[in-house]
Parts: sequence; C-alpha cells; structure tokens
Amino acid sequence: MAVNTYEESFSDTLKKLAPALITVGVFILLIVAGFFAINNFLGKPTTTGTTSATAAGLIKDSNPKVGKADSQVKLIYIFDLQCPACKASNTTMLKVLDTYKDKVQFVYKNFPLPIHALAKPAAYAAQAVANQDQTKFFDYKTRVYEQQDQLSTSMLEDVAKSLGGIDIAKFNDDRNSKAVRDTIDKDVNDITSVDMPKSNFDAGNKINSTPSFVLLKDGNVVQWWGGDPGIEEIKARIDKVLQ
Repeated sequence: MAVNTYEESFSDTLKKLAPALITVGVFILLIVAGFFAINNFLGKPTTTGTTSATAAGLIKDSNPKVGKADSQVKLIYIFDLQCPACKASNTTMLKVLDTYKDKVQFVYKNFPLPIHALAKPAAYAAQAVANQDQTKFFDYKTRVYEQQDQLSTSMLEDVAKSLGGIDIAKFNDDRNSKAVRDTIDKDVNDITSVDMPKSNFDAGNKINSTPSFVLLKDGNVVQWWGGDPGIEEIKARIDKVLQ
C-alpha cells in the first residue's frame, strides 16, 4: 500500500511540475537554436558532415601534387582544361602556390565538365604527362591554358612535345588507354559523390563546377568554395587555417 501511495504522490507531483518543466525545456531549446543561429551569422567554418576518411578519399596517388608533402594543410584545386574560368584562375593558383609551397600541399584534380567537348581528351593528356613526370604536368597545364582557344587533340600532343623530356609514344598510348580514362572517371566520381560540409560561401553540399577549391586540415574539410575569389582572399583563407 505504501508503494501505491508513493506512486500516486509522485504522479501528482509530476502533473504539478509539468508546466514548469515544459517551460524550462522550451527555454533550453531556444538557447541552443540561438547559439547555432549566431554561429552561422558569424560565418564560422563548419567541418561536420565530412569524415576524415571521406575527405582523404578525394586525394589519390594519381593526382598531381606540389608543395609541402607532409603538411597538415592541403588545398585541392578542381579544374577543367577547357573551362575559361579555370584558365583565369590558373594565374591565381600559380601565385598562391609560389607563396605557400613550403607550408601547404597543393593537389590538382581533373573534373572535365560534360559541357566542354574537349575537356576529357585534355584531362587524359594531362594525366598522361603526370604519369611520366608530375613536375612537367604543371607546365603542361599552363601551356594548354595559354592556347585554350586552339584546343584540339593534335594541339595536346604538340604541347607535350614542347615540354621536352616526354616520351611522346608513351604519352599517346597512355592518353588513349583504359587505365588513364579510368583514373579520370574515378576523379569525377570522387568529386561528384562526396557530400561536402556546409560552406559559409554558399557552395551547397556538392561540387558541380570548376574551378572549385577544397581546403583541408588534418584530413578534414575546413572550407570549400566554387569560383575564384582572388589571390588575397584565398591567402586569407589559407592563413586562417595555418594559425
């Protein structure tokens, strides 16, 4: 009987306290919601949503790299060799690379867009050069951009010849090989399938354009954005992550 009396008393107490408990609960929810609203308003970068494994999966051994190999900070540059905006941003990237090559590793990832008829052949050619010499890849990319208005399959071979030190027979075999095509297809799949974290640059959660940039620290995406905001802005974003 004592147990029943206790249960009834406890139930009555809960009924009396219910309005106050509900009020406290609503108040706590409002505080939490306000915190996240302020956080978003201040533009604090968000890293939740992309795990280290997913972010690291964007970087493959086949992707050309330059800079500090063991750096905790990496900048992935996603490009299309027939994209006019990428041609313009290549100049920006060369300046950024020159400034931070001793602090940051730069990773280049091909993303030939379907709207560009020669983007895939150009990507295959660039990868074929990288397979022989990653250093020459960077010269190759720049020279292709310089002649972008003359882009053709024969021009891609001519640029490879102009580099010197490239085995042209191997270059042609590679750029037409299934292995190189599979490498580029995997790059495209990596880029389009990964769910990116919320960005404070209105970039959504999918990479779907070029140029695009992904800034990582310790394998996690810190920020990512589409388009070229300019060298000073990119430097500011890198400096913030290096702190």
